[in-house]
Amino acid sequence: MKLAVAALVVAALAIGCGGGRGKPPALSARIEQPETQAEKLLALLPPNAQLVVEVDLARLRANPVVGALLTKLVTGPRSPASAGSLHLGAPLDLPADVSGSPLAVAELVILAAYGVGTANAATISLVASKQPIPDATEIGDGLYALGPTDWIGLVEQRRILALASTPIHAAPELLRLRERAMPERA
Repeated sequence: MKLAVAALVVAALAIGCGGGRGKPPALSARIEQPETQAEKLLALLPPNAQLVVEVDLARLRANPVVGALLTKLVTGPRSPASAGSLHLGAPLDLPADVSGSPLAVAELVILAAYGVGTANAATISLVASKQPIPDATEIGDGLYALGPTDWIGLVEQRRILALASTPIHAAPELLRLRERAMPERA
């Protein structure tokens, strides 16, 4: 009997001291913003990309092994003599209706594909460059977007949120996968 009374007293105290009227838990005073250029671009991507490719062209250009080849491939002049050939030393030939590749001046490129394998498939290219990118939508601070108009609108909305000090991030699972795939000291 004493045990039952003690249990009731403990239950009454627990209910009476439930803390429902107390202060809410304090939120962190500072929410982290993306720090690197790549993290900023990844944060601008609309969610649920099925394929994401990140290429640090500035780093590749600086690489003593592949830098010169990459530079030649993405900036070489079009020439009828090299049409159809892509070998060491050959410039990259583009079809006549392609004005030029943003890769020639880009420092960082992120490609994101949505609806892969469907009739509604779309790809967004986000580019960081110190030079303007022809036919791209400038989204500010040397950042450019290429892709379908509706999708670019989603990128611009996320950029506006970021400028308004609303922390936006890429999906946590994408960031975890990126961290796992990133070479050491990259």
